[in-house]
Amino acid sequence: MDKRVIFLSLLFFVFGCIELNKINSESIPDLNIKKTDICFFGETNDGMTAIAKTLPNASIKWFSPNIFNPDEIDNCKIILLKDDAEGRYASRLLRQKIRSNVLSGSLFILYKRAGVLVQNDTSVLGWSLIFGDIIPVEISPTAKMETFKDRVVNGTFIVTNNDVAMQGIQMMEVNQWDTTQIAVKEGKQIAIIREGENQSSPATVAIVIANYGLGKTYYFAYDPMLTPGVLANIFYSVYTK
Repeated sequence: MDKRVIFLSLLFFVFGCIELNKINSESIPDLNIKKTDICFFGETNDGMTAIAKTLPNASIKWFSPNIFNPDEIDNCKIILLKDDAEGRYASRLLRQKIRSNVLSGSLFILYKRAGVLVQNDTSVLGWSLIFGDIIPVEISPTAKMETFKDRVVNGTFIVTNNDVAMQGIQMMEVNQWDTTQIAVKEGKQIAIIREGENQSSPATVAIVIANYGLGKTYYFAYDPMLTPGVLANIFYSVYTK
């Protein structure tokens, strides 16, 4: 088969994957492909890996939040901390590395209760230890893990800001989403969940973004795989820098 045909087929496949993830194809640059290190902390997730693979030349790495080589994450352009049995625990070293990376220009994504605990230290609950100043939300200082629970919500997912993460994202129905109840301390709410049919209905925080140093942090109050297009937009925004 002609090499040009093979190349074009690959190109259409990559761009097709990006389109499926609701990325604005008009912003796609020329093929000056560069390496984008995407570092996930937590249990592996095939869906997140698949979205990351739509980036040309993406380098995808999965780590345990408590067992990793610090040098391996120095070049991470995107760091995603999961809310799962592993990702809920963020060691002091990981907190330090994430904070340093963000201030130096990395993009940090976390969701729900990711990183609120430290292994073998029951005195820690929340993000204030070490990296609270690069996370735009907080939990009540009187909260306890047994009461720091998710709340199931129904309603409408609404975009409230034209941040790059929301390009091409439309309103959608929210049906039984588990959301974490937090307080926004700074940054911008770029999406909410309206729990009713009119403007006066209660709204739940969905996504918050804030800039820190040369980097930025996105906080999702729900599992971002419920809106994969948003996650894809965020990944791609770093690749096109």
